[in-house]
Amino acid sequence: MTIFDTDSWLTFSRGDQVLLNCYYQRYITVVNLIELYQGAPDKKTLRQIKRFVRDSFADVLTLSPATSLLAIDLIERYALPSGLRLADAFIAAIALTEGATLVSGNYKHFRDIAGLALEVPAYQRQAP
Repeated sequence: MTIFDTDSWLTFSRGDQVLLNCYYQRYITVVNLIELYQGAPDKKTLRQIKRFVRDSFADVLTLSPATSLLAIDLIERYALPSGLRLADAFIAAIALTEGATLVSGNYKHFRDIAGLALEVPAYQRQAP
């Protein structure tokens, strides 16, 4: 199972569908969906986002009591030392609870979270 972070929309909206085509079981979290809707500058873009989500993902994963409690724990452990923010804590908690790999171009947001399977898309990787 693969969960895509919000930056997958940015990649897709620029015309690059390669990222999504590399994965079979694609999911997005309710937190990412809220971020996408919130970032829509107009109704046309909101319709494009809705179509993108409907056509690209098997389901939208929601918060459960277990993921909420795990997010609290992640904030406690990582907010001060690593700067983990609320939305990313929820996204990471869902990925951890589901045993999913999180695909995100925002490596710095998630890199310190123990046990999180994190994959950075090729277009975001920096050459050594």
